[in-house]
Amino acid sequence: MKILKGLLIVFSFILVSCSSSNKNHTKTFMVNSFKVPCTGVAPMSCLQVKEQGVDVNWSNFYSTIEGFTFEPGFLYTIEVVVETIPKDLIPADGSSLKYTLVKLISKEQDTRFAVNDIWVLDKLEVQSASDVFDRLPVLEININAKSYLGNDGCNNYSGTLETLNDSQIGFGLAISTKMACPNDSWSFKYMELLMKSNTYKVEKGKLFVFQDEEVLLVFKKTD
Repeated sequence: MKILKGLLIVFSFILVSCSSSNKNHTKTFMVNSFKVPCTGVAPMSCLQVKEQGVDVNWSNFYSTIEGFTFEPGFLYTIEVVVETIPKDLIPADGSSLKYTLVKLISKEQDTRFAVNDIWVLDKLEVQSASDVFDRLPVLEININAKSYLGNDGCNNYSGTLETLNDSQIGFGLAISTKMACPNDSWSFKYMELLMKSNTYKVEKGKLFVFQDEEVLLVFKKTD
């Protein structure tokens, strides 16, 4: 009987230990450089995270991380402790998990943020834009919304960014207004080149858009 009681005590201790370890554990998160619109209880802005070594794609993060201060334009790697909150202590519409920063592993500037701006066309291939356009085309890139919009010198346009990383960019098919403008062939040419582009670089206040290594469009940052 004493042996049986001893075994029960040991077994109970193991269960308690396992339960405790399940309630609190650490994870390493990568945090994207910008927040995105999301909907929880109400419309809000969410961090995007992925667990290092586990997730391939970014996921919206609807909770907060205590002790973590987010600054747009930087990619983070952080270690957090995840605590399971007892059911009777979960706030209304709150999460059953509590996240607390353990340490900041890395904070690196996101080079993609360099394109997140409003740009005015400077050159179309080797042609000076001011020589052929009465109204210079404008391109606005919003990496938070993964979108772009602007004016082609005649019509307004907008679309989705299909690709954006350190060097590659992909402008999804644009929708535009249908105004008839004099000499709109240059506007068609501009949109054709924009759709063909696949790489970019930002240098000295200018955005260079390429098809592979061929310069298609050059933009200047607006004041």
